[in-house]
Amino acid sequence: MQVKVDQSKCIGCGTCASTAPEVFELIDVNGEMKASVKAGVDLEKDKDLIAEAIDGCAVGAISIVEDETVEAPVSDEGAVEEIEPTEEAQGESEALSEEGSGEGIV
Repeated sequence: MQVKVDQSKCIGCGTCASTAPEVFELIDVNGEMKASVKAGVDLEKDKDLIAEAIDGCAVGAISIVEDETVEAPVSDEGAVEEIEPTEEAQGESEALSEEGSGEGIV
């Protein structure tokens, strides 16, 4: 689980930092105060406070993002599948090899 603060929406009112001071703090971002999630926070332990801060955010700048692991698809054997060329592609390949060494092809 990750807690995100959309800095473009945040108006720096401090409601989240007041509601959950263990989790949120206000920081200076280019001269404007913005909410930020404190480093090293135990998000699981403080999830009730985080939910309360999300509900209290006047502009909806705080959200929870669940961690997702994305795995690349693999064939049954765990190797790259070989794809047979179509008859059209085979014919083109044979025609090119008959033309010679391929000189002049850019």
